[in-house]
Amino acid sequence: MERTVTLRVYEELNDYLPPSCRKRAFEFPLAPATDVEGLLRDLGLPVGEVDLVLVDGEPARLAQPLSGGERVSVYPVFEAFDVSRDTRVRAGALRSPRFALPHELWPLAQKLRGLGYPVREAHPDEPPAGWILITAAATPRPAVKPAHHLRLSETQPAAQLRELRTRLQLD
Repeated sequence: MERTVTLRVYEELNDYLPPSCRKRAFEFPLAPATDVEGLLRDLGLPVGEVDLVLVDGEPARLAQPLSGGERVSVYPVFEAFDVSRDTRVRAGALRSPRFALPHELWPLAQKLRGLGYPVREAHPDEPPAGWILITAAATPRPAVKPAHHLRLSETQPAAQLRELRTRLQLD
């Protein structure tokens, strides 16, 4: 009898899977003596882009052996949640937020820069890859969907900073 796990891969990691396996749970056969890292490699997922793996709902290390029958969830870098206490894949989370803001939010950008965050100016229709696009609620939705986008409801820079810190758990 073939050993399998039930897998669910999230967000941009789905790009590495065949279309029939994207954004849904699917069964995957296990090779003998497979651990979490081996499973990720067998799937073709880049281990360096995985931030959190849950096995039966619990955070797992890369070396954790799999015996078959487990439910495995694979998550990429979290921008909106700090998983550093939960991740077992590496010593700390991959999360290192960088912000791209349009010109009208530059007062907020200056505050973020003062806190040590990388900041750059961005046009909402040309979001830079790997950066979190921050826009105001009144800004039209970008024509090109960025990988990470946050629309702020607050209108004053100090309130925008509080909203951003709360929503992204920045502290």
